[in-house]
Parts: sequence; C-alpha cells; structure tokens
Amino acid sequence: MRIVTYLNTTEEEIFAKKFNIVVGISLGNKDFKRELVRSYLLWAIENTKEKVLVLIPDKIHSVNYEIKNGYKKERACKLSAREGKKVEEMVKDILDEFTPEKRSIVQYQNGNKLKRMNINEWSQFSMTSLKIMRSLIMK
Repeated sequence: MRIVTYLNTTEEEIFAKKFNIVVGISLGNKDFKRELVRSYLLWAIENTKEKVLVLIPDKIHSVNYEIKNGYKKERACKLSAREGKKVEEMVKDILDEFTPEKRSIVQYQNGNKLKRMNINEWSQFSMTSLKIMRSLIMK
C-alpha cells in the first residue's frame, strides 16, 4: 500500500514511526472491502509508533442517513449501529489472521466507545480533525 497524500505530517515522519496511527473506516464508503481494510491495517501496523486505533464512525454515519435518506433519528441510529457492528466483526476476523504480536497493536472502537484514548489524546485528535475539515471546507 502507498499513501499519496499526507495531512499535517510528511512521508519521512510516518516511516520514522513518529506517530501512533488512527485508521477511520467510513461506513458509507463501498471501497472498504475486506482486502482493502486488511491492507490498511497491515500498513498501519508496520508504520505506527506503538499502537493503531481503528475508528468505526457509526454515530456520524447515522447523521448521513437522517440528512441524505430522510430517516428518523431512531431508524438511522439502529441502521448505522448495525453496519458499524458488521465492520467491527470484519476487523476482528481480519485481526484473527495476524500474529498475536500484530493483533496486540490494534485497538478498534465504534463511535460510541473511544475507551483507551485519554482526554488529552482525544482533544488533540479532535482539534487536528477540525483543522483538517476547516481547511478542506474553506478552499
């Protein structure tokens, strides 16, 4: 796998394993099939500082269902939670193929359970995400 664009970092910093890597798996992206997710996970494991966090943004995706499909909030939440669970199961299955050493590096969380990230890490992650979003919107 080759990353073409780096946001707020450089290729050199990634290959120097300067950061822990967060991989987001969008529920609305049909390209996230098993082999692509597997490739992302392997790439992240090979290039992370210590840990990899896989985010499955099911709560965010429920808003897409409300806005784009006109679903009521309850229906949208149930559907996105179900889809998030499927992705979570796929990630678990893929991780079962890896060695225990590689498996121990990866943590995965759906949108409701950002357990192991402490508040400072989450704040930094949130602020960086907002900066990226703003820069893309303001173009």
